[in-house]
Amino acid sequence: NSPYKATNPGDFWKRWHISLSTWLRDYLYIPLGGNRKSSFGTYFFVAVISLFVIMLSGRIWPAVVICLLAITLFVVAYYAPKLRKNIITNLNLMVTMLLGGLWHGASWNFMIWGGLNGSGIVFYKTWKKLQSVHKAILVFCIFLSFLIINTFLKAPWLNIAMVWSGIILFGTWLGFIVGRLSNGKSFYYSNRAWSILLTFVFISFTRLFFRSGSNLDPAESNRIAIQTASSMVHQIGSSWNTSIIPQIVSEYWKVFLLFAIGMIIHWLPSKTKQWYRVNFAVMPQYVQLAAVVAVVFVIYQFITAELQAFIYFQF
Repeated sequence: NSPYKATNPGDFWKRWHISLSTWLRDYLYIPLGGNRKSSFGTYFFVAVISLFVIMLSGRIWPAVVICLLAITLFVVAYYAPKLRKNIITNLNLMVTMLLGGLWHGASWNFMIWGGLNGSGIVFYKTWKKLQSVHKAILVFCIFLSFLIINTFLKAPWLNIAMVWSGIILFGTWLGFIVGRLSNGKSFYYSNRAWSILLTFVFISFTRLFFRSGSNLDPAESNRIAIQTASSMVHQIGSSWNTSIIPQIVSEYWKVFLLFAIGMIIHWLPSKTKQWYRVNFAVMPQYVQLAAVVAVVFVIYQFITAELQAFIYFQF
């Protein structure tokens, strides 16, 4: 359902392929209590996730932190009825996405992937309820915090967080100022395009952790996957050597071209897709066969590496 037209992480998962999204919703999120309440499953799976953290890290303190955070949220929810629904909903969402990560594989990279997606969904659910002025103040404080921390504690992931929050800061303040000056004039299409771009970048970043653990021997996937993902994060968060960009584009122009064509087709309006699907379906079978063969032949020319087994084959 055109997931890369999504304007936020939650919208992305609503659009994602029906089997996984439906499974996460029907067999994890709703049984946990959904947006209504917590259940025994919520407490049980918090304990399961904590156990996996101990197994993967070999340390107890990360699991203790998770349990203390969960207990704190439960206590706040109990004594603050107005906040209860939001806290329980967000906790169930995080548990669902973390378990979705573990379903793909019991390793750090899949847990991080699930945690990032869950955090993105929870953050946006809170973000959309804020007024424009509160959004502008909040994102400024977040950017300033990362800027100060990064000044004293140099780390690639802090650079990424600082740049990412700075980009959101720019977009938020630009929208806030333009909205004030335009007397409430709607900028629907520009706002939608900006939201789609941010969501695409965020989801693509989470895929670094997902793909780093795909098609690996389970016995060594945890160690190799997290090393691979850490290496990529380090490269992204360090100084970029922009001089090699022309060489990369020159060497892999076919890949970039295929990617561009795919995304253009993906972003076509639904009515346009419906039109060419209907017209293709009524064509003679020999024309359809010729078209499919031609497309397969063209795509085959873009192959640059050995084929890898699809990740879900292991299940």
